[in-house]
Amino acid sequence: MPTVKLKINRWVSQGLNSNSAGFEEIPISISNGESVLGMIRRLAATHEVFRKEIFDKENQNIYPHIIIIINGRIINPYGQSEATLKEGDEVTFLPMLHGG
Repeated sequence: MPTVKLKINRWVSQGLNSNSAGFEEIPISISNGESVLGMIRRLAATHEVFRKEIFDKENQNIYPHIIIIINGRIINPYGQSEATLKEGDEVTFLPMLHGG
């Protein structure tokens, strides 16, 4: 089964019982051609932090304030749910920060 590296920040890793001060890389098994949304749905089923912070259960989609980066490239927020994964991809989730 292919795997991707899920690069997660402290705000997510704490919910996965990690004491990381920065980013942590966790290998995640995926199905061939699985979408980012499919992977997040699976993670939300077993990890509360994904249900609360990343996956909008009511709308069955990724929260709009989450930026997804795959292999160092920001995914278009309007198409991030359909983005597909392949062996060796590095996926990062970041909260969108804004202000003025």
